[in-house]
Amino acid sequence: MSDTDNDVFIEGTDSEPEVEVEDTLTTETEVETEATEEKEAEVAKKPRVEFSPEQQEVYDESLRKKTAKTAEARAEAEQLQQRLQQAEEKLARYDQPQRPQVPPEPNYLDDDYEQKMGQYAQALRNQASYDAEMGFQQRQYEQSMWENDQKIRERQQKTVSDYAEKVTKLGIEKAVMAKAGPAVAAAISAYSDPNQPNDLLEYILADEHGPLLTEYLYKNPEELTKLASAGAMQAGELMHSIKSKAISGRRKKSAGPAPLENPEGVGLGEPDGDDKWGTYS
Repeated sequence: MSDTDNDVFIEGTDSEPEVEVEDTLTTETEVETEATEEKEAEVAKKPRVEFSPEQQEVYDESLRKKTAKTAEARAEAEQLQQRLQQAEEKLARYDQPQRPQVPPEPNYLDDDYEQKMGQYAQALRNQASYDAEMGFQQRQYEQSMWENDQKIRERQQKTVSDYAEKVTKLGIEKAVMAKAGPAVAAAISAYSDPNQPNDLLEYILADEHGPLLTEYLYKNPEELTKLASAGAMQAGELMHSIKSKAISGRRKKSAGPAPLENPEGVGLGEPDGDDKWGTYS
């Protein structure tokens, strides 16, 4: 018999070949380890935003204010929604009974006229009572809806009013904001769930430098798109950088021209025999 025939495994014999499982597992582990190390290296290469203590304090404070305002608005909205739901449930309970039916008015010639007339009168009272109760519930429901809408409108009006005051205070042209506001809002909304509160827009509207942020993002569409499409954590870091650049740019713009290095000899004009003119040196 040849050597090759000797290597063939026959069930029930002791010549079963050993499978090198350990080497295979070791190789797979090494590949996974190398892949993990490559991912960690890529993460390490990404620039990490680091704040100075002063910047971190400002960032934390603005984040606390934003979180508090957002939580307050959401709590109010949840309370209104709960009241509305209770009104709807109550109205639904009253919708279940059928409206009482009123039989035809009895003929006075009928032998049991008095009995039928009593039943007829009671049916009219039952129907009137039902209509009154249903009308009351409907008015309550409409009142809850109106109050909910009114509070939302008041909050929106106050936000717009406060934002307009910031525009004037920061000296931004209203014509610029008329274009920048809708454009920035549309870009951010394109990456947001319309059924959820838009934290990014709420932050810009509530921030004391909100109009500066709007103006800067309008003039830098690439940064606007990057901010709008970023996750919550990355958006916070990007917003801090954008805010710093927006405020810095406004300060440079407001600084005006540099003073003259040599103001000597600059005056209002020659004396020319008139005491009201003078030369400043």
